[in-house]
Amino acid sequence: MASINYFEAWGMWWEGKSTLGHDLFGVMSMVWVGRIGKILSFAGGLTLLLDIIGAERLRRLAPAIRKGGCLLVLACYGSAFFLAPAAAEHLFFLLDLVERMPDIPVIRFVLYVAAFLVTMVLVIFGPLFLFYAPGLVLMWVQEQVARLLAHERNVTIMRIGALVCVVVGFHFDLLAS
Repeated sequence: MASINYFEAWGMWWEGKSTLGHDLFGVMSMVWVGRIGKILSFAGGLTLLLDIIGAERLRRLAPAIRKGGCLLVLACYGSAFFLAPAAAEHLFFLLDLVERMPDIPVIRFVLYVAAFLVTMVLVIFGPLFLFYAPGLVLMWVQEQVARLLAHERNVTIMRIGALVCVVVGFHFDLLAS
């Protein structure tokens, strides 16, 4: 790929030529410059939305997340029904391994029971962690963001950072187009 500098990239953009297929300063392809721009714009916009929502509203959201967590637990047990075919395949794989073991009845019985228990643990607790863990992470993140937004000094820094992210992100995205 051809290496271009910042001003050459803007010159190509003003002429209507695509900068894709070039590297900026020989370090990063313009595709990645555009992707980084989109991510920065998203982060800045999300920060501004959280600022608009405010700390008090975010704190009032916590009970709803906890209440929704109970619904997620119920949903994960319901999803176990849909995971049953995968669990059965896992069980059959384990049973096939047991069949290859020595023909000692006690060992085979213990291995059959172990295979069944492993499968049941995966069916019951797999979805629980799959659905419940994001709720726990969301509650923690929500509390940290509310704590940050509670102090005026932090809010000012976040607003300036969000504005910089939006401007730089838009700039990179536009340059890569």
